[in-house]
Amino acid sequence: MQEYLVEVVGRRFLVNGDEIDGVRQLLVAAAKAGGEFVTLGSGDSRREVLITPGLPVTIQRRDEDMGVFADDPTGASTMGALVTADDQFDDWGI
Repeated sequence: MQEYLVEVVGRRFLVNGDEIDGVRQLLVAAAKAGGEFVTLGSGDSRREVLITPGLPVTIQRRDEDMGVFADDPTGASTMGALVTADDQFDDWGI
């Protein structure tokens, strides 16, 4: 099955090929609405991500011949590494 990498502000989410059209529509609708949460990822790695107008989002098809994503030769992923309410923002003065 084809897989896609959806990247939002440096965070990567793996999306199954049979879901990518629906995810793409949800991303566009969220941006047009002025901002909404969209579920990204697959399986146990699903996360709610706030999508707003002007937020850079990229979608890349996984290259199966390489076995990894073209921009990440290690195959590493930051999937699910989102900021939580417990994080401290003292470094930013917030």
